[in-house]
Amino acid sequence: MVGFQDASFTSGYDAVVLPGSRNSYAIQVSANGVTAIKDIGVGDASYGQTVTVSGESYLIFNGASSTTVAGLPVYSQIYFIETPDNAQLAQFFAAATQFKTSIALAGLEYWQGALSSGMSLTSIAQSFLDTSYFQTTYGSSGTTHAQHVSYVEALYSNILGMNLGATDAGVQYWANDLDSGVLSAAQTLISFTNATTTTSTINAMSGATAGIGIGWLIDPSLTGGYADPGLQIAAQTALSQAAVSNFYNLSLIDPNSLTNAGVSANGITLTPGTVQLGGTTTTGTVVTLSPSFSQATIAGSGYTLHDGPGSDSITVSGAHNVIFVGSATTDRLDLAFGTNTSVAGFTPGKGSVLAVSGTINETAVSLLNGTTTAVHGSSLAFGTASAATAYFVNIGGLGDGSATSVAAAANAAYLVADVTGNAGTGALGEHVIFIGTDSGGDTEIWSFRGPLTSFTVNSQAMKVPIAGADTSGTHAVIATDITLIATLIGVPATNLTAADLA
Repeated sequence: MVGFQDASFTSGYDAVVLPGSRNSYAIQVSANGVTAIKDIGVGDASYGQTVTVSGESYLIFNGASSTTVAGLPVYSQIYFIETPDNAQLAQFFAAATQFKTSIALAGLEYWQGALSSGMSLTSIAQSFLDTSYFQTTYGSSGTTHAQHVSYVEALYSNILGMNLGATDAGVQYWANDLDSGVLSAAQTLISFTNATTTTSTINAMSGATAGIGIGWLIDPSLTGGYADPGLQIAAQTALSQAAVSNFYNLSLIDPNSLTNAGVSANGITLTPGTVQLGGTTTTGTVVTLSPSFSQATIAGSGYTLHDGPGSDSITVSGAHNVIFVGSATTDRLDLAFGTNTSVAGFTPGKGSVLAVSGTINETAVSLLNGTTTAVHGSSLAFGTASAATAYFVNIGGLGDGSATSVAAAANAAYLVADVTGNAGTGALGEHVIFIGTDSGGDTEIWSFRGPLTSFTVNSQAMKVPIAGADTSGTHAVIATDITLIATLIGVPATNLTAADLA
């Protein structure tokens, strides 16, 4: 791009080259791929000017300065504006090659050409499997169970940054799929590179200030676009535009366009700093948080929510919602009063918290292992409405994860206490959270508690489990006594600690 002027491209892999660094520009990419670029570099000849560009595939900064990796030039700062197919290929290329942080444009374009010519992503993945770099980094997938386990361990380590042992349930799950031929080595590689924990640092997310974006890949047709502060759009306009694709990218929204009263559309309400999702949503509705909207409440059902790049607080009271957790270390997910919530990308020990017990005025958290010695409920002190203990019991393998299978595992690991609370004194009845690993390698979190009773502590109204958990009166755990709170995708229960659960 010569000078600072409007431009339009019509074909090929066209690039806009900008003389300054990434932090010298604020960028907006619309859902249909039109890009606005504002020069915010103080002292620049074009400072304060904005140009629009359409049809380009790349924004290259620093005057296209580059270095060489594996014999190919890589640019120090580049943004990719791609179609869905090419965006998926870029995610795969970044995760499966030595170009994890600096993309070799010539290499990516070669594979984009192969993809557009009809070569499948699986065939491209197989080509990477055969490279010396991949063989050195990941090893061969092999044909035996032991080789499959080693291969999967390498995928977890190099792509997701998770160092799991050979006996880990998640590792065994993927290795068994390789054993049976359900997935090929190439298909397994693609599954790992498409995981949210991989792409959260790849897909571009607006920064807290203009010019400080996170990630480098923009798929505007999927995500509704991209916007830096300073080039964001009004909240009501953004909600109306998002209703077309059911993808609500909150990083596009100018927070200054909101009053305290907020705006609403299609069951979504925005107020300063917060988003509330209510009602039964249209299937496929996706919402992504941003630094300006880091507080979310899901009171409806059927939403898919991606957290933002910073620390977010997400509360769920609806059913059948999906939450993707990104790279932040201090997210809080309050899931206790929702049901069937699926959580992807959660990393135990990272610092984010799953508040799933629903215990009011929780003063202590205890994670007990019932897989070696059964936990006696009668030995537990459940506390009072003003000072309660949250008990979690690992009950081991859950089979197919059905309520019947979970109840059977619970009865082997936990002896029901038949404790009923006292509304007069505020003593709580029996309430326990069961966790275990299902046959798919995921953690399931089940609540075992009675109906909640309205109660007042220090003039504060609340609902607490005064009734005992044994609602069936069978003196055992049965399927109707328990409720599925959440499923942690790809996380075995043995990896969790009390710090993750409170």
